[in-house]
Amino acid sequence: MRRAFGVCLPLRWWLFVVATLLLVFPTCLYWNTTWMEYGLRDDYSVTREAREEPGKEIRFCGSQARPIYGWLLQTTFKHIDHIRDLSWSRLGGSICLGFMAAGVCLVLVLLYSWSLTTAACVGAMFALVPSAQMVAGWSILWPYAYSALLSMAAFVAAENGFRQPPTARGKQFVLCILAMVLVVASAWTFQPNGLFYLVFIAVKAVRRGELVQQAPRFRLIQHLFLLGWAMLMAYALIRLAFALELLPISKRVAFEHDYFGKFVWFVKNPLPNALALLVLNDFQGRTSPWYQLMVGAVAVLLMVGGIQVTRRRGWREGLVWFAGIAVLGTGAYGINLMVSERWASYRTIYPLVGVVLIYVAASVEVLGETINVIKRFRVGLGLAVVVAAAFFARWQAYELIAVPQNKELRLVEQESRKLDLTRDQRVYIITPTPEIAPAPLLYTDEFGSLSTDSDWVPKEIMKLFFYEKYPKMPPCRSLDHMVSGFQSPPPGVYDVVIDLRGLRAMTN
Repeated sequence: MRRAFGVCLPLRWWLFVVATLLLVFPTCLYWNTTWMEYGLRDDYSVTREAREEPGKEIRFCGSQARPIYGWLLQTTFKHIDHIRDLSWSRLGGSICLGFMAAGVCLVLVLLYSWSLTTAACVGAMFALVPSAQMVAGWSILWPYAYSALLSMAAFVAAENGFRQPPTARGKQFVLCILAMVLVVASAWTFQPNGLFYLVFIAVKAVRRGELVQQAPRFRLIQHLFLLGWAMLMAYALIRLAFALELLPISKRVAFEHDYFGKFVWFVKNPLPNALALLVLNDFQGRTSPWYQLMVGAVAVLLMVGGIQVTRRRGWREGLVWFAGIAVLGTGAYGINLMVSERWASYRTIYPLVGVVLIYVAASVEVLGETINVIKRFRVGLGLAVVVAAAFFARWQAYELIAVPQNKELRLVEQESRKLDLTRDQRVYIITPTPEIAPAPLLYTDEFGSLSTDSDWVPKEIMKLFFYEKYPKMPPCRSLDHMVSGFQSPPPGVYDVVIDLRGLRAMTN
């Protein structure tokens, strides 16, 4: 029996209540972001292409080894006719985050006997970190969370398979095959999140006595072997599809040539972003003191936790702790380390952040074994952290994604009225620069960014506007050969000049 809030109930009932609350938590938290009318960059083009060019998303995403991602976008976005309907896709992302939060909590409690409060706090944090905020705020990213869910399901299937008695070889085989299929499906949806499997390997690494004994070590090897073979299978099969010309191959499918340089870049960019947890790395340095403080504090907490493990449990478990941080942290970003691109985005570090969260929770638990204050107040501390994190997550998703994009959308709608749809015109679009984005913080193409600081997004937005207002009218031919730039054109050269620099006024 467990007692909470003065009520004594069996664990299974508390687990049901907590899992249900976590399931609806992201949907309620990101409600204002979900139902704001806006799109973010590729949202507009995918909406139009899914309707007008069926199969394009499957071919495009498939060329980057993500055919399931393309199929999911094609299947869902073909039903979206209006920009306001993008809210339904964002709602799907929040629902997936709810399943993620509840699933993590259930795995930690049922498979590893974590306390319900600690598991609930960790599960909630998986729906609050910047990677999750991007899923809640960007319509086309809901399959990213779906990919992580597939990877988590793969681990659960494999773990249950490995726990089967020797007399149940058939059931073990079926569960392991299922786990491999789920890993392949996860990788074909979004490769980086296929490594979400490693988050639960991290749970094993921090568990008392888990890896210094022969049986747990063997199970760990089984998990890593299964994950490795499944990822290799996903790669081999997609390469076969490229060779048979079932899918075109993108130039982005390329391996890194300077792995040492890539690792140094990883230590300087994605790793600090993961250690900072909720504090964003603003491009203009406005969050620099808090960002550096958070990175340092989390790094010190993990270090102190490892030292405490070494002192109380022995040098072998201490070695497992620190080796786990290094190997699993690097491995959780492994796909991005292997490919040639160097783009430090929050949407690609979800498994890495997950590993950090597991070690942070374990560090607090370890310190609570010797520091009575932490032991006595760790429940309240955990809940306070979740409440604060929820406040920042809600604010960041709304103010740094929804509000700027909505303002941008309204400006494009206003300027598009200059076009005469009955005749062909020479159109020039003055695109804004990222510096005038109407948001207090800015990070890459994610938080606080603009969609129209490119030559193609304004055209896609206006095509959707015209389709909504005049669905039976032929496409506006003027948009097919428009020109764009950051500076004003020479007078008299163009019939229509659409100026999107008005966003500067919206920052006041």
